[in-house]
Amino acid sequence: MRIELMHLVVICLLLAENTLSQDLPILGVIEKTETTIRAVHVASLNSLKRCFIFAFEEKGVLEIFDLNRNLVLKEPSGQGYVYWQEGFLHHNKLYCFIPECTAIDFAASAPTSRRISSTKMDPKKYKEFLGFEEGGRKIVLADYRAGIDLYSLPDMLLIAQIVREEEERWRDDRLGLSGNMVFYSNKTTNLRGMTS
Repeated sequence: MRIELMHLVVICLLLAENTLSQDLPILGVIEKTETTIRAVHVASLNSLKRCFIFAFEEKGVLEIFDLNRNLVLKEPSGQGYVYWQEGFLHHNKLYCFIPECTAIDFAASAPTSRRISSTKMDPKKYKEFLGFEEGGRKIVLADYRAGIDLYSLPDMLLIAQIVREEEERWRDDRLGLSGNMVFYSNKTTNLRGMTS
């Protein structure tokens, strides 16, 4: 999703009984005059009182704001972020590559970073990182045009590599992991599953 506006308007949910339609109050505006916001995601920690707004800018910079529009974290461009089924936060942590694998914990009053592996990666090689937790294992599928690399967390050991017969040309590749099966697009005309 591309947001062409030069600012992000923050709104809150309005829970009203017996009301079909009401205007939502605007909490404020996060000004981004020097860049364009490419994507926005919202993550919460166990309650709506601890929500964070992830603003991905066009040059790859990630800025994270709280609901009071305070900047709580700014990460430079050229990094990769693991996206889980529930969003960018998994057990209150943001996993990223800077280029070492780092977990940023949002459970404390201020985010704290901790390197969890000295394995260095080039995040620019990959178009996305998808995280899955299956049977107590945490697996990261690192997708790129010619294939998929499977890593285990937290040590970021490369456990498998999948090579596509035809390079992926589209940015909407759908990856999946179920048990020890990885599902991915192989050619524009077929879908394939492999055991991990």
